[in-house]
Amino acid sequence: MRRFRIRVVPGDRVTIGVSPYDPARGIITFRAR
Repeated sequence: MRRFRIRVVPGDRVTIGVSPYDPARGIITFRAR
């Protein structure tokens, strides 16, 4: 299901999508510097 891992550095702005199967865990869909 998860093909690649997005590395996030503190201070990055990310867009989080919530999985319908697991609402407790968010999936980072986009990372902006």
